[in-house]
Amino acid sequence: MVSIIDIYKYFRDFDIKRSNNGFKFLMSAVQLGVEDVDSYSRLSDLYKDVAKLHSTEACNVERAIRYAVSEQNMPVKEFIMKAIYDLLIMDKERSWDKLIEKNYIIEENEEKNIESKAESGNEKNENLIRLTHVWSEIR
Repeated sequence: MVSIIDIYKYFRDFDIKRSNNGFKFLMSAVQLGVEDVDSYSRLSDLYKDVAKLHSTEACNVERAIRYAVSEQNMPVKEFIMKAIYDLLIMDKERSWDKLIEKNYIIEENEEKNIESKAESGNEKNENLIRLTHVWSEIR
């Protein structure tokens, strides 16, 4: 799951001024977009939900975000969608790495179990050989 810290770090790389409302609105917009990508096919829907969160109007949200992103040389919609996409990819890669690490640990444990079973199997074989030897002496 993408955290607010991940979003903050992502925007820090773009040198967006954190002192204006646009940054705050942009953080909320991307967080909402990451949580439910399919609900926000239109940017105006996203602006409305951000406005509700911050008790303001959608036109104020749109204007503040546009001002905050103005130095990025790309349209606002493209910037927001790119941020959402990048953060989702980053989260999936992190999840994938955890899954790979977990599977690696499971495989290590399975190998140890196989080795211990093999050792216990050898002990059983040795005991069987001893019993066979003792049985043949008794006859």
